[in-house]
Amino acid sequence: MTTQTINPKSVEATDKIAQLALMAGASMDAAEGIEEKPKKPERESQEINLLHKVVQDTKVQKSLDSMEGVPENKTNFIRERLPQLGTALAAGMHAFAGASKAVKFLPDGMTNFLDKNSTNVTKIVNVGNYLMKGLEAISKGRAWDGIGRLMYPIVVPFMDQEDVFLSSGLSSGITMFEQGQRHKVGEIKTLAGDFTGNLKAFGGMISDIKRNGFGKDRLLFVPENKEKGHTMWLGANGNFFGALLGLAAGKGKSPLKKFASIVRNAGGIVCDWGKIMSPDINNKISGITYLMVSVLDVLQAFSPEPLASTLSHFSLAINNIANYFYVNTSKATSDGTYQDFKGNQAQTNKVEKVKVDNFNSKDNLAIAA
Repeated sequence: MTTQTINPKSVEATDKIAQLALMAGASMDAAEGIEEKPKKPERESQEINLLHKVVQDTKVQKSLDSMEGVPENKTNFIRERLPQLGTALAAGMHAFAGASKAVKFLPDGMTNFLDKNSTNVTKIVNVGNYLMKGLEAISKGRAWDGIGRLMYPIVVPFMDQEDVFLSSGLSSGITMFEQGQRHKVGEIKTLAGDFTGNLKAFGGMISDIKRNGFGKDRLLFVPENKEKGHTMWLGANGNFFGALLGLAAGKGKSPLKKFASIVRNAGGIVCDWGKIMSPDINNKISGITYLMVSVLDVLQAFSPEPLASTLSHFSLAINNIANYFYVNTSKATSDGTYQDFKGNQAQTNKVEKVKVDNFNSKDNLAIAA
């Protein structure tokens, strides 16, 4: 029988190899752990983001649900709804006052209340609306539009009932100058630039009317597709200077006051033609209603009391409606929805077509080269 002898050195070597193997395995496990560590936080981050999105979506949906049935915000209410409600109230009070004075269908106390207070309500409603739209125009850099609107609260509150429409010509005259010559001013973003630009445009409108007011290629009283604003601008002179004459005449029904009323309302009728020829719906409606106001205002200027007061109530009832729509042209300009006269649109389209044709011609020349 043969006996094997184990070499102690061999055993020691084997132990070292085993220890090295164990250390190598531990190192691999550690390495694997290091590689896997980023994966766990990444998964957790995705889950957190998903959870956050679900929470946010839920909050948004709850917010939307809570908005159902909530009125419009205060800004829109003051800018849009309040003038509508005020106009309806003022126009209704004048209409009932005039009708009751004519046919006596309301108690005397109610008729007297409406007769005395309807004009004050008209002044409050229109002063608020004109003031708001005027300041908005100023903030947008439209000097003439803003000044025109602000003339109403500066002048009209101090007028008697029969002079409200006459004196308001100072306001409407300036704003109609501005709208009629807007195509000559262009897009100016500063108050000073708009002011001086309109002064230059005013002189340009005088030259245009002197040169081509009437005749074959006339600029005045033309169809809607050719109107550029000259008709409105011409009538604005009657509005503005008629109102100045009325203020100079003072109170009462003097010959100068009657003449001022004729000038103001003749200008108003010309302006109304220009408004009706405008594609802007606010201008169209105000033009039609202002025509009725002008007729009634002239009649009351030449009528004795109490007929004059009755006609004045009917005139102011319609005038409130006309004012609402005409002041809305400033709002539409601020909102970018105002529609310019079609004659100017056609001119703009023609200029744009020339620009495009020139651009295409340059491209063709470049390709040929």
